[in-house]
Order: sequence, then C-alpha cells, then structure tokens
Amino acid sequence: SLLPSEYRDPLLPTGRRIQRAWRVVRSVGGEYDRPMSDAPAIETLGLSKIYGDSVHALVDLDLRVERSEVFGYLGPNGAGKSTTIRLLLGLIHPTAGRASLFGLDTQRDGLASRRPVGYLPGDLRLADRLTGREQLDSLARLRGDVDEPFRLELCRRLEVVLDRPIRQLSKGNRQKIGI
Repeated sequence: SLLPSEYRDPLLPTGRRIQRAWRVVRSVGGEYDRPMSDAPAIETLGLSKIYGDSVHALVDLDLRVERSEVFGYLGPNGAGKSTTIRLLLGLIHPTAGRASLFGLDTQRDGLASRRPVGYLPGDLRLADRLTGREQLDSLARLRGDVDEPFRLELCRRLEVVLDRPIRQLSKGNRQKIGI
C-alpha cells in the first residue's frame, strides 16, 4: 500500500452510524510553484464538526496530504467528505480541532490559506444572465491579482464559450467557466 497504516480505512462516525472512508494517495512529483514552507498541502488534527447536539458530521479527522501528491478522498454519503472541504475552505467553522493549507491555519490565516487553492463544486451556481466572459471578469474583480494572459490561454485550450449567456450553456461548459 502507498499509505502508512494509520491512514488506511479510517472509521468516521456519522450520526449514529459508523461508516468507512477510503483515501488513496499517489505521488506525481513537482512542487507547488509559490514560495511556501515545506509544510504539507493539507493537514488536519482532530478536526470535528457537530451540528446541534447530535449530528456528528466529522469526528477527529487527522489527515496529512503532502505536496505533489494526488489525493482521492472517497467514502459513502454522510462520511464527512463535503464537510471536510467546507471546513478547509473556511465556509464553516470547526467545532474542534484545526486545519492548515500549505502551513497556513485556515481559521487564523483565512484568505491567505485559501489563495493557492481552487474549488469547483459539483453544483456550481453562476449568474445565468451574464455571458461567460462577464462572469469571469466579475470573479476576477472579486479575487484580484488574476493573470489575464493565463486565463485567456486556459479558456482557449478548454474551448470555453465566452460570448453566450451562461443559462444557454451545457453543464459541462458551465463547469469549464468554473475552472
């Protein structure tokens, strides 16, 4: 196996049931191209999220993903995968534990910890009255510091439809705009 034994088949309690989540890691080489410490790409220690008094969405997740690794976070519905992503992105706050991205604490360092991270949800919501170009311009203004030549090259390579309203695009073409 590619993983140390402590990372194999962790038991994640969800609600009243116990389910398994499987994690797979494969090294692909190379380093992240921004100057950062040698800290892992993702690290969580005792990360937990409890809603109300009884819904244990995530319990004591200890996770470490090194830089240059491809990581698949797999598990059945309700195992805490989406909750983990939302915690890492600061969309929700943990009940206990901590998380870091590239050595930056997701709570304390907020925006700086998320800057090198991209997130494309399966249910991406875009302003359907805007064209693809208008949507990308709007997102660029929100994010700031966008490499316009890179954006244009990526749009060209992905064959993104930029001049039609988003409501007229297929889900696949909307996802390309999300990328």
